[in-house]
Amino acid sequence: MFEPLPSLQLWPYKIPRSRPQGPSKPRPVSLESSLVSVSPRGSESRGADSTLTRLDSRLWPSLKAVAAPQQLLLSENGRQKGTKMNTHLKLALLVASLFLSFFVGAAIFQSIEDDDRPVLYFESYYFCVTVTTTTGYGYVYPVTTGGKFFTLFYALVTIPLLVITLADIGRKLANLIGLAEAKVLGRVKNRHLRFTMIVTVTLLSGVVVFLLIPGAIFTALEEYWTFMDGFYYAFVTLSTVGFGDLVAGMTMVLGLNESASSNVYIVALSMYTLLGLTWPATLWVLAADYLYGSKGTEQGQEKEQKTEDVAM
Repeated sequence: MFEPLPSLQLWPYKIPRSRPQGPSKPRPVSLESSLVSVSPRGSESRGADSTLTRLDSRLWPSLKAVAAPQQLLLSENGRQKGTKMNTHLKLALLVASLFLSFFVGAAIFQSIEDDDRPVLYFESYYFCVTVTTTTGYGYVYPVTTGGKFFTLFYALVTIPLLVITLADIGRKLANLIGLAEAKVLGRVKNRHLRFTMIVTVTLLSGVVVFLLIPGAIFTALEEYWTFMDGFYYAFVTLSTVGFGDLVAGMTMVLGLNESASSNVYIVALSMYTLLGLTWPATLWVLAADYLYGSKGTEQGQEKEQKTEDVAM
């Protein structure tokens, strides 16, 4: 009636040899791999598999929703850093192109005008600076027909380049002033008062940095100049009026006092002119921001007033 059980072979039984292993290194485990490793294999428990599937479908959207703002913030920070690097590189290229146009233009102008009269290189260099900055003192000017054609072409190329460069520098300085305004004048609620204070500080600091201090330096370096002469020359130069009655370094530019220090002085004068022109450019940017901002504020106030009238 009962069949005998099959005999079980218990001997010889080979015990597997375990190899000595060092301490296991922890490996990074993702949530997906952990869910896969925990999920039952085969057809042992389909109910548990469906439960984990539902858990996975509910959990991953929540994790994505939590991680999405962080990924967006990281991408936005990376984009802002890239934009800042691009703007810095653009400004550096503009400034380098501007000075390169001075040196190359001076060499071309010297080669053209030297056939008619002897022209020094730094005389041509300062001529290119006065043409680009539209100062035009008038003591260095083209005589030949080729020099006049070159002046027309050179002005058409370098003046827009200078305007773009000054606009970028003015925008960066205005942004720095805006950051200082937010830190120092953040508690001042009146926007008009804040703008008045910022413009006043910028104007007075520019007068000191670009007019008073350079005026004193010009008085010390130029012969027979009073402080009023130096201050007057600085203002006429930065306002691009350029009468030509007082010109710093005239004896050096015309070759009456030619030396290495005189050449350095001429280059320093060109750098002072370019840096000084950024001061009114910054004031223009601040004024434009204020005017456009005030228009936006007035439009917003009008919309709010209309909404209140309709509600009443």
